[in-house]
Amino acid sequence: MDTVLIGGIGFLILAGISFLLIRIIDNSSMNSKNKRLFNYVILGFLVLVTIAIFKWHSSTYLIPN
Repeated sequence: MDTVLIGGIGFLILAGISFLLIRIIDNSSMNSKNKRLFNYVILGFLVLVTIAIFKWHSSTYLIPN
């Protein structure tokens, strides 16, 4: 299984969705503190998903001897 291709496509899709959500939040009528909080949550989620993708790839790519 090509985990780099699947993980890369998944990351690109999630990054696109994340930045669209950030744009929607920035254009909303919420106060700036809530906007900043939601943006941090979205970016934190993206970082966690990226770490999970790297961990998944390394666990399937590296075969112990």
